[in-house]
Amino acid sequence: LPPSAADAAPHQTLGAADAVSTHPSSASLPPPMPQCASLPRSAEHRAAFAEVLSATEVERAFRLVWRLRDESPPHLRVALLAALPRLVAVAPPPLAEQLLPLVASHLLARAASHASTARTACLLALGALALATRSAFLPYAAGAISIARAEIDSERGGG
Repeated sequence: LPPSAADAAPHQTLGAADAVSTHPSSASLPPPMPQCASLPRSAEHRAAFAEVLSATEVERAFRLVWRLRDESPPHLRVALLAALPRLVAVAPPPLAEQLLPLVASHLLARAASHASTARTACLLALGALALATRSAFLPYAAGAISIARAEIDSERGGG
């Protein structure tokens, strides 16, 4: 039997950011579960997840991840970067509107200034953030595309 919406929602919120698991440093991880195909894209998904976490709990989780994002060992930083768009995705709209500029600006700055591994994790997180926030991400899209192009060009030149 398929899980109820409330049971499935937390798994669905993890999907797009689980693209980090395709990074070479995580080759030993199992592939994402099939039900983890995308971030929540509808009011029904948000409502189902709201039954699991309150807005206060989402905000508390965000603050913890935000505080630890630069203080952790590199392999944990990748997971924390992936968690940021997930938290924006499940945040109630007013909170998500506050978090989007903060998270997008951080990911863009970090992607532009760090080594390839960190840049890849940031670009994956930016993609997950774009999927989660849709048109609200448009002001940040050009920056993300520019960094991705530069990364591709550097890979072509170095490979």
